Amino acid sequence: MSTALLGCQTDPDPATAQLRKEGRSPAYVEGYKDGCQSGYFAAGDPKFKLVRDATRFNYDTQYVQGWNVGFSACKAKQQGPAG
Repeated sequence: MSTALLGCQTDPDPATAQLRKEGRSPAYVEGYKDGCQSGYFAAGDPKFKLVRDATRFNYDTQYVQGWNVGFSACKAKQQGPAG
């Protein structure tokens, strides 16, 4: 459970640091990071890729919640304001 490993990956969104400060679980933060990267990809940014741990998505509710929030937030940021 080393946080040093988190530094090896680039956060697609600085919100993950804020999530940690808020006391979100490591699983939630990891899900948010994966979902955010996937959201940027879904919005058409080729610098990102679809990332989702299929096994964790089936059993880890914290990962799933983080992934869904990250996906929605980052996809919306990439697409900009609607209308």
